[in-house]
Amino acid sequence: MARPRVLAALLLGCACVVNQVTAIDLSHRHTLSGMHSMTGMETSGVAGEPEIRWGTNTTHIEVELAYPTLGWLALGISPNGGMDQSDVLFGYVDDATREVIVQDRYIVATDMSRVNPKLDSQQDWAMVSGSQNKSHTTIRAVRKLRTCDPEDRPFGVRNSIIS
Repeated sequence: MARPRVLAALLLGCACVVNQVTAIDLSHRHTLSGMHSMTGMETSGVAGEPEIRWGTNTTHIEVELAYPTLGWLALGISPNGGMDQSDVLFGYVDDATREVIVQDRYIVATDMSRVNPKLDSQQDWAMVSGSQNKSHTTIRAVRKLRTCDPEDRPFGVRNSIIS
């Protein structure tokens, strides 16, 4: 009789794994004008201001970040509007290999002057696409709305607004 319980536990455990997802329409868009970079550089007025696009289906969220930088991009989701306890989508294009790297990270900020997004032990963001030209980096990634990962924040969808 122990076998059915083990099988049931295995099946329940698999419900939180990122599955292959068809492309999600990125029906929402927000330009992040006047935003500061980590270096403190003002982005307002820069050609092609930072932009986030996103869309959801019943199980997943897909996000595209486009930023006037040749470095890394990050999007933090926080329960309190600050950096502490943030769930972070982190991505970049490797200069040597041109490979697009997407990582699932999180922040526990004890000293706000030195914030270090730590690599999540369970990688839930999956790269969809990415590119880099002479002025911009674009990263597109997908993740389950609820991952069952204690280092991730669940996304809720209310009236087409991500909360």
